[in-house]
Amino acid sequence: MASTPSPTITVGGPEYAEPLADVIAGAFENDPLNRYIVLSGDPSPNDVEEKRKEGILGRIKNRAKAGAHLVEVGSWAAAALWYV
Repeated sequence: MASTPSPTITVGGPEYAEPLADVIAGAFENDPLNRYIVLSGDPSPNDVEEKRKEGILGRIKNRAKAGAHLVEVGSWAAAALWYV
């Protein structure tokens, strides 16, 4: 039986913030609770995707500066932020 090779896992720092924010923002794209949280206090519902990504990106950058590990696997098919 032939085995399938495992996807490559890479760990980065602040340079991974932007693509990681893209993955996480995309995961919450159709989530109504996240939409409410992003837009709470904002009377105009435009640009929710951009606001979501900006908020996530800011938090990722702060964590990366504090030493978090930004991880991707399979050319950004999956991603994570590990902060201890």
